Amino acid sequence: MLVFLETLEKVVTNYLDDLTDVTKGGMPASIVEELATIKDELKSANTQQEVYKKQRLVITQDRISALNDCYTTLVQIINTAQLVFANEPAKRAQYSYRPTTGSSSITDFVGQVAPNETKVITQVSYDKESFIGFENRGETTLQFDISTDEVTLNGNMVELESGAINNQPMEWLLADVTNGTKVNVLAYNPSTTSTGSYWVSTDV
Repeated sequence: MLVFLETLEKVVTNYLDDLTDVTKGGMPASIVEELATIKDELKSANTQQEVYKKQRLVITQDRISALNDCYTTLVQIINTAQLVFANEPAKRAQYSYRPTTGSSSITDFVGQVAPNETKVITQVSYDKESFIGFENRGETTLQFDISTDEVTLNGNMVELESGAINNQPMEWLLADVTNGTKVNVLAYNPSTTSTGSYWVSTDV
């Protein structure tokens, strides 16, 4: 449209005398001014739109960064509450949530871990921004982690007392792993006498 208006303005300007000649119909000269005004307004709007397109990526990145900051703070509050209300299950439940990245692939795993057993709960594709939720539903302390093998808790381990809940991003649990790498979600029961129970939620 802008190219059309610019071309039309040039044509009208070149033939202005003929177009405004009263003996040939007499187009008002003000039409040329109106045409120039419309062209300039459209050109200005087009420029503003192009500038916004370039800024939109930055704006989106800023929004994502702000949301991630809020999410990180939320996780810290929830995890702190699990310690503060260690002996109050009802309070702990108020400070729990289902971590999600908006995916439809949320999967819950409920099971038991024998005394002194390291159990592979599931295998998932590593995604540093995805969260895994852990809950100790038994009476004995359990340890959770993700690992590239089936026996070694070699990242930042999550240790939960009975009834405790914790949610952590994969990047915190195991850093320096490439997205897409297959990793195992592990649960370890350090007790030599009691069987442990767990709930784990993945969103990968």
